Amino acid sequence: MPDGYNHLLVRVRQDRRLCDQEESLYSYLQSRPCEGTYTIDVPGDKRIPRVGRKAWLSVRFGRVKIQRRGVSPQHATSLQFVNKN
Repeated sequence: MPDGYNHLLVRVRQDRRLCDQEESLYSYLQSRPCEGTYTIDVPGDKRIPRVGRKAWLSVRFGRVKIQRRGVSPQHATSLQFVNKN
C-alpha cells in the first residue's frame, strides 16, 4: 500500500519485546492515549448469516524500537505505529 503517506504497512501477529523498556509491544500500545475515535459501517454478508453493523474504533499512535532476537540493541528496528481497537 505504498503511497504519498505510507512507505510500508506491517501487521503484527505476535507480541514483541521493546528496546530499553520493561513492557511489551501490546502493553505499550494499550498504554498510549486514545487520539481519536471513528465509527464505520461494516456491511452484512448474505452468503453467511451476518447482519450489517456499526463498529467503533479507537486510534493510538507513536514510535517504538523492537528488540530483534539475536541482534544487539543498537541494531534494533525502529517503527512508527498506528493501533486501532
